[in-house]
Amino acid sequence: MSPQFKYCVEQSRNPEIEGELKSLRLNLSRPRIGQRTLKGLKINCEKYSSESRALERLDREFSGEGPDILRISRSQVLTLIDEKTDFSLGRGSSLEKLAGDNTVTAYGKTVHSPSRYSVFGRAVIDESSSFMLSEAGMKGLYNLVSRTWKPLQEVAWASIGNILTAIEIRQAYSNNILTPWKNWQPETPKKASTMRKADRGGFIFNPRPEVYEDVHEMDFASLFPNIMVNKNISPETINCDCCDNSKVPELGYSICEKQTGFIPHTLGPESRSRKPRISGFYPA
Repeated sequence: MSPQFKYCVEQSRNPEIEGELKSLRLNLSRPRIGQRTLKGLKINCEKYSSESRALERLDREFSGEGPDILRISRSQVLTLIDEKTDFSLGRGSSLEKLAGDNTVTAYGKTVHSPSRYSVFGRAVIDESSSFMLSEAGMKGLYNLVSRTWKPLQEVAWASIGNILTAIEIRQAYSNNILTPWKNWQPETPKKASTMRKADRGGFIFNPRPEVYEDVHEMDFASLFPNIMVNKNISPETINCDCCDNSKVPELGYSICEKQTGFIPHTLGPESRSRKPRISGFYPA
């Protein structure tokens, strides 16, 4: 939990956006960043071929209150502008590095995660690393702020798992349920044969190479959250002491039938609120 998110949860302060916010979009290509020049910087919809003119425009934009939201093409744009200017990018202090760049390997893929920066008094959205922005747009980010109580900047770089965890933390705090600072509880050791059955993940069926007509895309309406909601899957409902029903195929795990788990209780409203929004796109 970041200090900002922790404050919002503990003080019951929803950081939902109120009123119209001023946004400034800064786009610069990788070659220009490598050359350490602001030539070609695009500020909102206007592109500047001269670095001096770009700096003059930035000086005007950041004078006074300046923008509330900074949408940048990649994080290095901020550090380059900070090097080239003699004014503060923030409302008070300037640029603060929150996390360095690193490389993450997961599910057979290696992905580079860029550095993250904070500008005091402004929300920074890195378009190159914001999954939520690309999927939901700015309106979607505003909606997630109101649901999670995470600040806009945190929502922008968060994964869907991080978003759902934030909703669960907020619900747990309101219900006086202790939330561990970090999850130190390791997974229960399993046999290799059990792991093979339990940890297969989703299946992908590849069609035969051919030309197809009338191909349709199906939306599973948040597949994994819906499975947890509909099947009552939660840490305290799996292999509970009160039920013995062997509901999970091939594994023999029991799922509680007498009480609704914390995760289904928390994610249920989120899942149900999505169905009316997608009903207009996908017929029943």
